[in-house]
Amino acid sequence: MEREDFARAADAEFDVFVGDTTMPMTLIAIEPLPSRPGISREAFSLIFKSASALVLPQRIYPMRNRALADAQKVDVFIVPIGRDADGVRYQAVFT
Repeated sequence: MEREDFARAADAEFDVFVGDTTMPMTLIAIEPLPSRPGISREAFSLIFKSASALVLPQRIYPMRNRALADAQKVDVFIVPIGRDADGVRYQAVFT
């Protein structure tokens, strides 16, 4: 998927599939990353936020958002990057 695909889901909620349940996360930022020589694909980062006290370990999670790919699940590798009073933030990097 490309950055423009996720731009349609900015500030929207994603269902993150964790076993037999889902956990909601909101896509709070889409950030461009520096380009690399010889790579034509645009690199970018997604920042998600979850209000859950549970911190998911880094790994690939199936996610779904109605604005993306006809609501099909998309596998995304996320890493927890911080916690504050509002919840836990996660990052996904696409290169």
